[in-house]
Amino acid sequence: MCKYPQEYIGKITNTKFPYYDIKSQSVRFKARPVMIVGCEYDSFPCDFTILPVSKIQDESRRNQKYDHELNEEKCRLLNLKCIPSFIRCHKIGTVSSYDVDRNIISDIKVAYPILFDEIHQKYNDFNSTLF
Repeated sequence: MCKYPQEYIGKITNTKFPYYDIKSQSVRFKARPVMIVGCEYDSFPCDFTILPVSKIQDESRRNQKYDHELNEEKCRLLNLKCIPSFIRCHKIGTVSSYDVDRNIISDIKVAYPILFDEIHQKYNDFNSTLF
């Protein structure tokens, strides 16, 4: 468990996401993996800026430029269940630190520093297209 929010940057962890369940006709929650790329404050509680980690089975929904594919080897070393998985560099989100699982799945920044830099570059490239 990390003591300070900045220590989460580059880590993959699960976070709670709401969805509408048609069967129960209510809002439910499910855990989804995300890569944390930023934090609002230097202490908790705070908001984290995240990039989703998705399996994107339908190839037509993959963005060739901003969905960074993680092959089988990287998925296994990063403890990801779905092969392949994608870091979605153009689907930036914000979640509360209260909704982030403190158990770390993996740390891209440590395990794959070159991969971390590639994702960072795609994130920056996408951000430069805004406004």
